[in-house]
Amino acid sequence: MLSRTIFSSRNRALSVLKGNRDRFGGLSVYSYENECSSDFPETLQNSLEEWKQTGIRGTWFHVSGAHTAWIPHLIENGFEFHHAKNETAVLTRWLPEDESSGIPEYPHTYLGVGTITINDKNELLVIKEKVRFYNNWKFPGGYVDRGENILDAAVREVKEETGVQTEAIGLVGFRHVLPQADIPFPPFKCADIYAICALRPTGDETIVRQEREVSEAEWLPLDEFLEKGSQHNTHFLNAYLKAKEQNIIVSPHDFSMKYGNADRHMLMYFNDYLNSSS
Repeated sequence: MLSRTIFSSRNRALSVLKGNRDRFGGLSVYSYENECSSDFPETLQNSLEEWKQTGIRGTWFHVSGAHTAWIPHLIENGFEFHHAKNETAVLTRWLPEDESSGIPEYPHTYLGVGTITINDKNELLVIKEKVRFYNNWKFPGGYVDRGENILDAAVREVKEETGVQTEAIGLVGFRHVLPQADIPFPPFKCADIYAICALRPTGDETIVRQEREVSEAEWLPLDEFLEKGSQHNTHFLNAYLKAKEQNIIVSPHDFSMKYGNADRHMLMYFNDYLNSSS
């Protein structure tokens, strides 16, 4: 926690806002950790001078609750809105004047999953959505939740939309879409990554369709899907069928490495052999 008191030429104590410094020279300030109301403009000026002198580069100011009254003062002092979530707004300012800003943009890419689930009858689990741009059969799927890995999201989405329990085999591939002015998707000028995951059913294959989002759900013969399915999806299905012939799939592998004093756990995806039950 960075917190100091400095003194003016008249020996008057000047407050400096508390903040947490990171290894990149950034400083995160949380309004709830700083109690200054009427004197906030002066405290902010003092803090900016101190931060510049002590090598702070990027400043992240988290403002919530009654402290949102500070926002106009932050704007007047060169801060810009970065993002907002629930009751908290985050404003940033890059302090060095002789280099371009190194503050990263707010996350700008959505991550979703589509699922290829084939049973022992060579049938593909497919759905039609109630809200759709076209009437083709498509893969079940949806967005990955915060804190969820890709393959777990795929298993969850299939269960939610069709009632079928599955387990993950691996990753087939992905599609990356950038924002386009004449098309409203992806929203908010974000990009969108759609990861196609291969799954297998693990038990009862009876479909229990989700009423809210799904209008139809079926086990469809592969040949019929290749004829009637979304062209966007059939490309991935053909890629998976070819990968099965070659006995390869992109699989997750647990990996960890030291990050300071902590172990940083992650999944690394690369080609592996399919096992005989896929």
